[in-house]
Amino acid sequence: VQMLKGDAFENVTKTKDAYHALLQRQSEGKGLVIVQREAPVLRALRNIAGITVLSPDRLNVVDLVNSNFVIFTEKALEEAKLHLSGAIEEDDFAVLADEKAVEGGEQ
Repeated sequence: VQMLKGDAFENVTKTKDAYHALLQRQSEGKGLVIVQREAPVLRALRNIAGITVLSPDRLNVVDLVNSNFVIFTEKALEEAKLHLSGAIEEDDFAVLADEKAVEGGEQ
């Protein structure tokens, strides 16, 4: 299990750039990448063969067991901790994403 710090990876929009970022992490084979639900990189990762991309609220044991590697972004790991601890419900992820967008000046 690896964690990517910072926002740079989550803001990648091109499949080629996302693929190269995974190669730099020596991530080969079937993998699971967990990113925030609204992260731009989500669409780029979906186009890479062998990569399953999930938001923290969709994390499940089957995908974890069937992966050669697992990568979390820093923000996704924090959200996964909240979700798995029961501190935040699945419906609250949409509210959390909206709040972060407002804080970031997006709307």
